[in-house]
Amino acid sequence: IFVVRNLPGDLAPASAARSRAGGAQAISVGSVWAQPEQLPRADHRLDLDPTVRDPLGRPVIRATHDLGEDDHLRLRYLGARAEEWLQEAGAVRCWRPSRGPATVTTHVYGGTRMGSDRDGSVVDAGCAAHEVPNLVILGASTFPTSGGRGPTQTIEALAWRSADLLAARLR
Repeated sequence: IFVVRNLPGDLAPASAARSRAGGAQAISVGSVWAQPEQLPRADHRLDLDPTVRDPLGRPVIRATHDLGEDDHLRLRYLGARAEEWLQEAGAVRCWRPSRGPATVTTHVYGGTRMGSDRDGSVVDAGCAAHEVPNLVILGASTFPTSGGRGPTQTIEALAWRSADLLAARLR
């Protein structure tokens, strides 16, 4: 699959040069991607949007987050390592897109954070909500941070553990 957005930024979008580059290099253009850990920050928030509504008229969740200097440092470091790797593999030209915070459509971490401190977390180690009896929340939203990896296997392990703990509590 050739993705035009991975072409160099110096080729104007929808230009003839970009089309020629895309067609000529379709089999040789690739991408490398890293998912560095993004640490939680006090100013990161999930709240109800004051103006945007869903089709039923209810407010939608708004995510407020940005990259800190340490996040930019990690991205620069990983970008340089990826570029070295690609050049060693024979890449003729490498380019890096500008970076901002990941969109909320990737993996959402931390909205219902896990912890033992009821004031600083939403669920306990078994993913049971501190304030709502018999509510178990499963998913990456319970993670304090991303850990720099995709969440699927950790979510699966937590789901099994949470199910075992819930079953033991209900016996």
